[in-house]
Amino acid sequence: MATYVLVHGIAHGAWCWEHVQSDLTARGHSALAMDLPLTSLADDAAAVGRVLDEAREPVVLVGHSYGGAVISRAATDRDDVRHLVYVAAILLDGDDA
Repeated sequence: MATYVLVHGIAHGAWCWEHVQSDLTARGHSALAMDLPLTSLADDAAAVGRVLDEAREPVVLVGHSYGGAVISRAATDRDDVRHLVYVAAILLDGDDA
């Protein structure tokens, strides 16, 4: 099983993942929908990084909209992120990440 960390877009909150989170949990996965501080991309990625630091198994990061930029940045130089999933999201590459 995997731990899914669900990251919302700029106009949403953790609440928008309620159905996805319950579906993943019903299938035996751990799922966490987190609220971003929405103060800056660096702060938001750091918040996701703190969640990754606490994870006990490899993580699948899922980002919607702006959350895609956040997961791109948060996953940089980490070996505990199994997959990145972009849901109608922004993908950063290279120096932007």
